[in-house]
Amino acid sequence: MLTLRLLLAHMLGDYVLQTGRIARQKTQGWSGLLWHVSIVTLTNIALTADILPLWWIWSLVLGGLHLAIDQVRAFRARFLPPAFSFFYLLLDQGAHIVTICGVAYFAAQETPWEAWQQVQQPITRWLALAILVIFLVWTTAVLEMEIVRSLNALRQQTPSAQVLPLDRLFGAVERLTAVTLFLSPYPLLYISAFMPRMLWHLRYRLQPGPLLECEVRALVSALSATIVGLAIAFLLG
Repeated sequence: MLTLRLLLAHMLGDYVLQTGRIARQKTQGWSGLLWHVSIVTLTNIALTADILPLWWIWSLVLGGLHLAIDQVRAFRARFLPPAFSFFYLLLDQGAHIVTICGVAYFAAQETPWEAWQQVQQPITRWLALAILVIFLVWTTAVLEMEIVRSLNALRQQTPSAQVLPLDRLFGAVERLTAVTLFLSPYPLLYISAFMPRMLWHLRYRLQPGPLLECEVRALVSALSATIVGLAIAFLLG
């Protein structure tokens, strides 16, 4: 259970509670980065203090590791070629997951395999479902942004690639609708959740070329909804 709680705390601190302002401040100096890590550490404490011996020590350890990983991306990776922006995101999140699994093992002797076995238990299923919902609503928006940024760099274009509030809102509604339809008695209807965005873009197409931002975002959104829909179906049996 510790691994799942730490993963949920990471998703809350790194996505739900990390606003666009905090994300920008992280790249401007240590104050923004320390503020972000403090939020992540507090979420770790809130979700693990009741089950983790010496929770305050392990929370500080995980917070320090989070700081070490994020300072690389905030202060060093930002000067690397933007074409690899999506790759940097994967490395960053992969490093966080490794540190979470490491802390869970050394603090509670819980292996990733044991955490996986706990996923379908009723008492821990809600943790996995919460992680999936956060991935669907918040993480996917960041994935869209980073993939678009990488593609723009490869095409030698420099339009602003950021997660706007309306992008986040409409994208979340789109994906939640798609997953709901996917889990309904008529799962193939989930495709219809992405039609409004595509129809709007076809009507107001302003940008030529095969790899347009709207199509890329819609594809990432559809893949995310499909993966989460399958995962929820598996969890619910």
